[in-house]
Amino acid sequence: MQPPRHISVEEYLAIGLRADGSKKGVTRYEYHAGDIFAIDEASREHARMVRNVATALRNRLGSEHCRTATSDLRVKIGQDYTYPDVVLVCGRADLTDERPPSLRNPQLIVEVLSESTSERDKDWKMRAYLQIPTLKEYWILEHQKRLVLQYHRLSGEWGQRTLSDETEKVVSDHLNLSIPIEEFYRAVEL
Repeated sequence: MQPPRHISVEEYLAIGLRADGSKKGVTRYEYHAGDIFAIDEASREHARMVRNVATALRNRLGSEHCRTATSDLRVKIGQDYTYPDVVLVCGRADLTDERPPSLRNPQLIVEVLSESTSERDKDWKMRAYLQIPTLKEYWILEHQKRLVLQYHRLSGEWGQRTLSDETEKVVSDHLNLSIPIEEFYRAVEL
């Protein structure tokens, strides 16, 4: 992993595109306070967990009103930009006019930890996510053991639940759903 490099927002937005305006074949970067962080290739187990979470959400919420996206959708938080592993938006997506556009109104963000992202996901990204006015929940899934940290907004304040038993469920009153954490870890070698 390369060390962070200090650049402006304009420079950051410019490196995310090829000359033809597409993202294909371009390394994705996250941006925080002038520093950029390359997003490493996901492991097979990480990718499986991301798919499991997105599938569990789609199966329960359908695709009419709420839509999930995986790590290809960039989220803008103030002057920061991230690529969450899973993001959920219900209703109309509020997108920036940047190329590529960035989402400003997620209701749920899920990060599956990896060795290269764990520190960022639990530190500045979590602080930034919890400042998003539309965000109702932030879930962090450990990748080496069965453990889910569920942050949820209650009357404007953030609460947290820790789930580690395979029989426990992530229950979200905001999204009106209940998902056994075992579904997130299905077919994953811990």
